[in-house]
Amino acid sequence: MNRRVLTILSLGHLAHDLQGGALPVLLPLVKAVFHLTYTQVTALVLVANVSSSIIQPIFGVWSDRISARWLIPVGILTTGLGIALVGVAPTYAILIVAVFLKGIGQAAFHPEGSRLAHTVSGDRRGAGMSTFVVGGNLGLAFSPLVMGFVLGKLGLRGTVWYGIPAILMAFAVWRAMQGVPQWKVPAKARAGVVAGAAPIPRHILATVALVLCYVVLRSWIHQGLSSFIPLYAVNERGADPRQAGFLVTVLLISGAVGTALGGPLSDRWGRTPLLTYSMLLVGAVLWLVPFAPGPWLVALIAFTGLMVIATFTICVVMVQELLPGHIGLATGMTMGLAMGLGGVGVNILGVIADRWGLRAALWTISALPALAFLLALRLPRRVST
Repeated sequence: MNRRVLTILSLGHLAHDLQGGALPVLLPLVKAVFHLTYTQVTALVLVANVSSSIIQPIFGVWSDRISARWLIPVGILTTGLGIALVGVAPTYAILIVAVFLKGIGQAAFHPEGSRLAHTVSGDRRGAGMSTFVVGGNLGLAFSPLVMGFVLGKLGLRGTVWYGIPAILMAFAVWRAMQGVPQWKVPAKARAGVVAGAAPIPRHILATVALVLCYVVLRSWIHQGLSSFIPLYAVNERGADPRQAGFLVTVLLISGAVGTALGGPLSDRWGRTPLLTYSMLLVGAVLWLVPFAPGPWLVALIAFTGLMVIATFTICVVMVQELLPGHIGLATGMTMGLAMGLGGVGVNILGVIADRWGLRAALWTISALPALAFLLALRLPRRVST
């Protein structure tokens, strides 16, 4: 294991996701400065999801066929540039371009970043990938808190200074990876041949479709809360951006804890029961959010993040097991496409908020776990191909 390169790469992942997770905290200020409707605000979330989640599988296929390690520092820089431009964008159209750049940077970074982590991990690939992923988790978790602090001190234009870590870590990662041998692209991958490809039985496709629909709803809940909790805190409860950022950080940190617990719990209790009963609990808790006083609101958001985000890796593993000859496709659909479609749901929430208010958007989010619960009831208790 090349610990030096792996550590720098993990710090690069932290700097990258520190930029990538900042958008929800920017939304209240962006809405006020540009006098946007909630539909226009959530359109930014949709652009971010389309450019990062939905396009990401394309970068994944590209990196499988053509080694493009330069995408790692370029991805960090592009994400940082996008966030920096958000604070100084003169028009809504430029704001959309800035958010699109942020998403493209995320889509470019992750496939090649994961491959480099795999390369430098040697025989300890599990430990190496954990080190790489921990950097990203920390970046996402602390991004709202750090951005909230920057906005509180410098205002919206402070995003320009917020992008400095991206520049520094892009350079550090570029320097660190110079001595690492290039990954050799297999001939089959260059030709676009998928090893082990075979017709997929209909019952497997039906189960995959159910899991992906569950992921879409889970993503809709997760992204809806990430986007609307800051708006609700600022516009309905009079909180400042730092307090709003703290709430999103609580959601994401508790989600990171849930991710660590979700795997062992699913091994003990089974994946389908965990997917089913987690949504039953989340559905009950979310109805209390609009009524909860400060400390209880923090506790409810922490519990929701713990239960909702814990199910994500479980869904990824389930689809990979259902499609053993199509691991790249399985990962791309769950981590990219399905999560991106969840972002479309956030735009629908924006329309609801414009017409009936923020509380109506929160009530809608509270109803989604019931749909996910019904889908999970139809999943087989054991995955079988």
